[in-house]
Amino acid sequence: MKRCFKCGAEKPLDQYYKHPAMKDGHLGKCKECTKMDARATRAGNMEYYQQYDRGRSMLPHRVQARKAHYEQTKDSPERRATAYRANRAWLARNPEKRKAYQEVAKAVKKGIVKKGGCRVCACSPVEGHHVDYNAPLDIICLCSKHHKEAHRLARANSTP
Repeated sequence: MKRCFKCGAEKPLDQYYKHPAMKDGHLGKCKECTKMDARATRAGNMEYYQQYDRGRSMLPHRVQARKAHYEQTKDSPERRATAYRANRAWLARNPEKRKAYQEVAKAVKKGIVKKGGCRVCACSPVEGHHVDYNAPLDIICLCSKHHKEAHRLARANSTP
């Protein structure tokens, strides 16, 4: 048994992370307190950790592992079921976005709306970006990269 210096609770050694520099071979605070501290640190430095995670996710061995995992699971019924559930959940949460998307698709098919090149870089193919989903045919043509960037900026500007 060992007393956590953070919460003061006495817990068995398996409730402490191992640490070779400590006299008894375990950290002085319990796993629960260690996790709380890690969450607090991460929450306090969210921008740093988001940037760190993005960079880390693009390391070659991680990209390769994701691709390998995708190849192994792409045809599995579980993956299809998960994707279906995720899609249904998104549609339920975003009825106005779905409606706007459908109206643009119909307008493009009828020739009412013409898609040109990306407004930023002039490349194609493009996606229709809605500044306001209540005006579904008022779209800006953007390539996938700039469309994501537009949403990222909109999200950043709307967050207090």
